[in-house]
Amino acid sequence: MNYSYEIGTTSGNRVNVKTLGSETLTHAWDRAEPYGMTYNQFTVFRQSASGKEYGDGFPATTWKFDWIHPAQLDALLNYIGDGNQSATVHIKTRLVDGTYDTFEAVMHRPRNEEEGEYSSGRWHDVLIRFTCLVAD
Repeated sequence: MNYSYEIGTTSGNRVNVKTLGSETLTHAWDRAEPYGMTYNQFTVFRQSASGKEYGDGFPATTWKFDWIHPAQLDALLNYIGDGNQSATVHIKTRLVDGTYDTFEAVMHRPRNEEEGEYSSGRWHDVLIRFTCLVAD
């Protein structure tokens, strides 16, 4: 499958996620793309008095890496900056229908349960959350 996930500090400088950390990762198989992902049109769901549910808030997405090399993860997290828990970035991500679209979003540093597990020289099951997606 041909994935096309991108990230940048502006819409004009987005790069393919698979190229991050490439200065230290000489083999293509050392570079990962998000395999699993979720895309939610709303971040909050509310139930009205009639019992109907409706969505509220901005869209959000989560990129799941089954595995990612530490150099690539460091390059990805550099978009947040040292000491920051989140930052505004520009991304290209896959939607539920399989197409891709671009957004300005708030990227969140993984929290404890999202950090994954380190083994065999790679991080496994890492989740990167993006909230407040606004069409770019």
